[in-house]
Amino acid sequence: MPWRFALFAGLTDIIPFVGGYIASTPVVVAVTPQGSTLTVVVLALMVLYQEFESRILVPRVYGRVLRLPPAIVLIALLVGGTLAGVLGALLALPIAAGFQMVFRELRVELPGEEPASDKMVSIDERANEVYEQLTEGATAADAGLIADDLASIVKSSEDGHTTFSAQLAIAIPESGVA
Repeated sequence: MPWRFALFAGLTDIIPFVGGYIASTPVVVAVTPQGSTLTVVVLALMVLYQEFESRILVPRVYGRVLRLPPAIVLIALLVGGTLAGVLGALLALPIAAGFQMVFRELRVELPGEEPASDKMVSIDERANEVYEQLTEGATAADAGLIADDLASIVKSSEDGHTTFSAQLAIAIPESGVA
């Protein structure tokens, strides 16, 4: 019998905001014959868990995976759910991540962001040149690995650990790309 609760909870948890509460209903109903005290305790624990999951856990996990701030995750879910119901809430996070990617690729400055410095623009341009040279004739898998390595080098240079050129020389000593 418990596996049925778990299966039901897994299926209903897909529904943003209310899925967890729907999943909690059979559990609360199942403990009702045990007395009102236990029912109230289980109900309180389920509500507390659902609030923790939806307000803290989900925004952090989705935000980390999609590289979105937790506040944007909550706002996107609220806007998507309000405008288009369940389907809107399901599509809100991929759409928000897509918008963020487009803004970054177009180098659009969002309110509150610092404009990119000339140094960062030149590092980005240099990284693109190096990427194009290194991936010429490479397979998609190899190109992905090269992109990941270059992104790590750029990130390290942004953090001020070393310069982009120095890191590139260490990472690709024999390539002749400089």
